[in-house]
Amino acid sequence: MLFAKYNYDIIIILRVLLIHIRSGMVICVPYGNGNKTSTGFWEDCTRLPEYYNGTYEYLKSLGIEEI
Repeated sequence: MLFAKYNYDIIIILRVLLIHIRSGMVICVPYGNGNKTSTGFWEDCTRLPEYYNGTYEYLKSLGIEEI
């Protein structure tokens, strides 16, 4: 039952976002940072390109214009 409520909440959130997008909202999808330091660790492990590229491509496939 909790899973169904969670999915319903996600649908509501997406509807609200789509309403705001029609009103001129800007969505910022930052560039990922795939650089490693000299010791082999990621410069910023929260900004790996894999985290952002899929979202960017999905939004583009919906017809959202890049500015």
